[in-house]
Amino acid sequence: MRHEFTDLDDYGDAVHHARVELCMFRPEHHRWSMSQHPLDSLLLQLGTAGGGNICRGESQGDNPILFLPLTNPAVASANGTRFDGGNALLLPPGAEFYLLHTAPHAWCSVSFPASLLPHSDDDEAGQSLLKSCSVRPCSPGPIADLARLAAEFDQIEATNPARLVHPAVRRQATADLQHALERLLTTLVSPSPPHRGRPQHDRREIMNRLHAELEAAANQPLTAPDLAQRLGISERTLRQVCQETLGMGPARYLHLRQLRNARQLLRNPRHPAQSVTEILCSLGIWQFGRFAGEYRRVYGELPSQTFRDARHWT
Repeated sequence: MRHEFTDLDDYGDAVHHARVELCMFRPEHHRWSMSQHPLDSLLLQLGTAGGGNICRGESQGDNPILFLPLTNPAVASANGTRFDGGNALLLPPGAEFYLLHTAPHAWCSVSFPASLLPHSDDDEAGQSLLKSCSVRPCSPGPIADLARLAAEFDQIEATNPARLVHPAVRRQATADLQHALERLLTTLVSPSPPHRGRPQHDRREIMNRLHAELEAAANQPLTAPDLAQRLGISERTLRQVCQETLGMGPARYLHLRQLRNARQLLRNPRHPAQSVTEILCSLGIWQFGRFAGEYRRVYGELPSQTFRDARHWT
């Protein structure tokens, strides 16, 4: 079933088999959609987003997940590696990941049993492919076939669901999707060559520590120099790691998180603040006019409207 959303956080909460945190930027329209299709041992998910966003997430459940952009892969990257129509993101269970989209986009993911991964006699269930969360090269043909089948199944489910009710039809559709997935998985190769500069595991460790610091600080304002000092690294290293992982520098990322934090507090009717000003000041925001303009550009309404609506319906 397809669900439509007008709020980014509600859209993020609808994602299955992953816990995600979304920061929006470059919105073109404030509409999102999500659909999930359980197909025997597979879970097919498709989503559309009306703007760019940064997604920080962790895969959940016991199965690996394959992630594919459905539209213009050039606007998407994962863990600092850009999609190009000839690669896909493979997420082992419990993997942390970063997805960046710089424009409106559509995507799909498939959660599947590890037994579907290609493996040899000394590599039970393809465990060598699950040692790391990475964007892996694979053949463009199977990518296009899986993407086409997934989009077609989703469209039929949304517009003519009666066609898929018949057990024989659903079995065949499931078999076709699984066959397309297995064809794609057989073309997966080793991860792309490592980035020049810092090793990948160092970047991951720094990003994990960065978010631990942000969560420990709760909603207290932090600057990029503050973070670098807390992490015990230079500002240059922090800028490099953020640029490679997130596609932007730390100051821009902190600002997007500040927007998100402000929205969460403004939408919380139990927050003790009596005014928008109190909330913004608690976050270290002092340029109210500039902030309100960017907030409206990103969320489609003024901070005062968010604050009023949350308390009006309490």
